[in-house]
Amino acid sequence: QHPMCWHDLEQRWAGCTQPIIRNAEDVSRWWKWLRDEYSRPGRHYHNMSHLTELFGHVDRNQGAIASDRKLVVELAIFFHDVIYDAKAKENEEQSAARFQDFAALTTLPAETTAAMVEYILQTKRHLECTSEDLSMQVFLDFDLAILGSESPRYREYCGQVRQEYCHLSDDQFRQGRTAFLQSQLTAPQLYLTALGRQLFEARARENIAQELQRLADGTVFV
Repeated sequence: QHPMCWHDLEQRWAGCTQPIIRNAEDVSRWWKWLRDEYSRPGRHYHNMSHLTELFGHVDRNQGAIASDRKLVVELAIFFHDVIYDAKAKENEEQSAARFQDFAALTTLPAETTAAMVEYILQTKRHLECTSEDLSMQVFLDFDLAILGSESPRYREYCGQVRQEYCHLSDDQFRQGRTAFLQSQLTAPQLYLTALGRQLFEARARENIAQELQRLADGTVFV
C-alpha cells in the first residue's frame, strides 16, 4: 500500500467528514484509526488499495449515484471493510458498529446513519440485496468490480485472497474458494445494476471460469 494512496484517501476522508463532525480533532483521530485498521498485517486485498479502487469507480461513474447518497456511499466505502479477519464471521456487523460509534460524533441525521448501516451490512450478501436504493446497488456492484477486472489484476487479486486465507491448507482453500466461485457463476447475474453488468459481467464470468479451471487443475496463486 503506497503512502500516496494514504494521502489521497486522507484528503478524501477530510473532505467528506469535516462538514459533519462536531469536533475537528475527531477527523484526524478517526482517520488514523481507519488507516491503522486497513494497514494491519494479513490484509492483502481488504486494505487501502481496495478503497482506492472503489473510489476510482465512483469517480468514473458519478452520475450513477444520487446526489443525496454521495456522502453515504463515500462513508460506506471507508467503513465497510474496516474490521476484517478472514477467520471471523461477523466482520460486517463489527464494521457497522464502528461506523455507529463514529456517527455518534457527527451531525448525521438518524435516517442517514441507518442507511449507512444497511449499506455496510449488505456487503455480506451482495446479490441478496432487495433494496430499491439504486445508489446502494451501485456501491455493491463496485465492491465486486474486482471480479470483472483485467486478467493481470484479477490474478493478483486471487493471490491476495489466498494470502488472506493462509490459515487454510491448499486443499481447504481450494474447496472453499471453488464453492464460492461456483455460487457466483450459477447466479442469473453477478451485478445488481445495468451499469454493473455493462462494465463487469462478461469479464467477471470469464475470470471466474478460468479461476475455477485453475483450481481444478491444482493451481493456487500466492
